[in-house]
Amino acid sequence: MVINPEQAETVRLIFDMYLDGEGLMAIKNELERRGRLTATGRRRWHCTVISYVLKNTFYYGVMTYHKEFTPDYLTQKKIRNYGELELVQAQGNHQPIVTKEEFERVQRIMDSKRDKREGAQRGERRYS
Repeated sequence: MVINPEQAETVRLIFDMYLDGEGLMAIKNELERRGRLTATGRRRWHCTVISYVLKNTFYYGVMTYHKEFTPDYLTQKKIRNYGELELVQAQGNHQPIVTKEEFERVQRIMDSKRDKREGAQRGERRYS
């Protein structure tokens, strides 16, 4: 696999901004302001795409298999794997764009934000 330098720069920017405390909407706005293109060549970004980039193990050098699977070979319709099959991860032979430590820090930040959001939905309040 060969890394596209322009897309790698965009991925690096997304990780750096998130680690600097920027939220998904702020990153979206900055990418659009800079005219950065999505992987499909679009100028308009969505927070879900940025979230996907931040969760993708490929960017730190690990390939994850069985994210989707085809339960019926006749229809060939793929469905998302929510634990039906075990995920398989293997070290890729491509150059990572971010370090494993950066990737794990991003995951911890995302998990803590998710925990706060879910707690707020249950009516829990946090006081400092």
